[in-house]
Amino acid sequence: MANLNDALTFPNGATVANRLVMPPMLTNSGEDGYATQDTLDYYNARPKAGGMIITEYHYVSENGGPAMTWKRGREQLAVYDDKFIPQLKKLAKAIKHSGNKAIL
Repeated sequence: MANLNDALTFPNGATVANRLVMPPMLTNSGEDGYATQDTLDYYNARPKAGGMIITEYHYVSENGGPAMTWKRGREQLAVYDDKFIPQLKKLAKAIKHSGNKAIL
């Protein structure tokens, strides 16, 4: 029987150090669809477990967001245009710096 701390290799060859997964949770830290420094700091602080992190939901079409929330001026993140790629790369780097796998 597998333990939570056992590594896991997926059929595509990707391996995670353990079987712990951080589920997606909205941070309300986006600005105009972009990941902010608050977003990067949030994800940078989480990858200590060394497993897998699933990012919060992103809107995939321009008319699909942003969802304004209780936190004035903050919103969800976007992926509907290539202009978001530089910030998404920073987000992936923040998640993967401790060996975690990142899932959008």
